[in-house]
Amino acid sequence: MEYHTSQAPDEYNYLKPGDAIPWFQGMDENGKSFSSLTLIGKACLIVLFTPECRYCRDNFAHLEKNLFSLNPTRFSTFAFGRDMDEQAVLLYKKRFSLSIAVLTDSKRDIYSKFAEKAVPRNYLFDSSGKLIMSIRGYRPDELERLIGYLNPGID
Repeated sequence: MEYHTSQAPDEYNYLKPGDAIPWFQGMDENGKSFSSLTLIGKACLIVLFTPECRYCRDNFAHLEKNLFSLNPTRFSTFAFGRDMDEQAVLLYKKRFSLSIAVLTDSKRDIYSKFAEKAVPRNYLFDSSGKLIMSIRGYRPDELERLIGYLNPGID
């Protein structure tokens, strides 16, 4: 995969294409611990969001309809709810029928490794853990480009 360098400027983003995935750790929905190192080995999409953000909901709806519902296995996806506890994350996932792992980031420990502010955020890393592209905000055209990287057969 090639790095996507034509993305919109983002003064709050800490990462640029080609940067390594930041180190972080957490617990998955089953209570199993993981770290960013465990994500290396196949492409990985990280989605950062907040529950009150309508653009975050639009972002999820677009990805769910055009990517997640296809149940692809070539990559993994993790969404982190900024400032959300476990109960809020579970309710959000159920309310919006999300089929991906949605995890808590109640103290912004993970979010703060990626950006200073603004959501939604999508970060696509290749199998070696290098950033291919990032998207701030709900940008359907950029999401389609991201989907094209993950599922080349989808138009």
